[in-house]
Amino acid sequence: MRIERTGRIEPLTPRIERYLTEALGARSLDDAGSSQQLRPDYVCLRDILVIEVKTLEGDGTERVENLNDQLREREDYPAFYGKVPVESLLKNLSDPEAVRRKLSDRIGRAIVSHLSKADKQLAAHAERFPRKNLVRLVVLVNEDHELYEPNLVGFIVHRALAKLNDGGEPANGNIDAVVYMTERHATQIDGKVAFPLLAIHGRGIDIDPWKEDFVRRFTDGWAAWNGNPLYDQGHRPDDFEAVDHIPEQMRQQDLWNLEYRRNRYMQGVTDERLREHFDESIVMSMLSMMTNSPIKPTQQQITDNMRWFSHLQLEINARGIPVTQFAYSLDRTLAAARRLRMPPKILDWLAELDRQRGAKP
Repeated sequence: MRIERTGRIEPLTPRIERYLTEALGARSLDDAGSSQQLRPDYVCLRDILVIEVKTLEGDGTERVENLNDQLREREDYPAFYGKVPVESLLKNLSDPEAVRRKLSDRIGRAIVSHLSKADKQLAAHAERFPRKNLVRLVVLVNEDHELYEPNLVGFIVHRALAKLNDGGEPANGNIDAVVYMTERHATQIDGKVAFPLLAIHGRGIDIDPWKEDFVRRFTDGWAAWNGNPLYDQGHRPDDFEAVDHIPEQMRQQDLWNLEYRRNRYMQGVTDERLREHFDESIVMSMLSMMTNSPIKPTQQQITDNMRWFSHLQLEINARGIPVTQFAYSLDRTLAAARRLRMPPKILDWLAELDRQRGAKP
């Protein structure tokens, strides 16, 4: 399932701010007389609900790449053609859960930092405006970072809210709930595009369950303000996939990749048949690239093979098959040439190339 968007997309954060002021009658605390570092953004619903909006500006890509560089030093690190999904990498490692935790830590640093700052802001507000019936909400917004998958963010936030400080108290105990909002990931429900809206509760709601009603007023109101239904059950965070942004102009390679993501027609092919397809593409590539090849493919055949190899690469990576399983083999190459109905002179040429390769020091 792939969901695409074209054209200019209105940022989510300004729309959330409009929703707060227009639908919930929220009042900005810009003029509350304290520095920005010590105050949240809005109060609403008779000043019971206090809200701090945090937008994720970076996705931790550099930190993830640093971790990936460390993983490359391991003997069990798999080699792939191009980029691969995280799960494709993890399934080939001896300790996938330990690496997953490290990955979550790298990606989650920005999230944890935002929550820590919001906790201090909400605590300062509660001290300046003391009342028993105060609900403290953090709205965490992801505008356009694919790495912040809903299931991963939910895990990171839940762990941050459950973490205890040295005194045995919640490290972010001034946060009653966190609502994660994004339109970078989506799913389809009843034929309609649906975006995730995660509400993660802190200890405050466990102690005072009535606070959940105010969090629901925020989430229900957001759906109604956008003219959309709110689905409560049957759709877990990992049901959502990244939305493809389609630009007006694309490189040929990107277009081929998009084409395969739209129609993953090799998904049902066995691994063995996939390797045969790979070998056939390699034969065509050798004929087109080697200067002394007996037969030169046409330009259309060369282009078709490049497109075909792009699709193969995406399917191989999606399955998490390392390139070591596609290492060159003369027997497989000759078998591929026969499947392509190549004449005997091509088989002889391939065998001679292999002999020359083996003769080199």
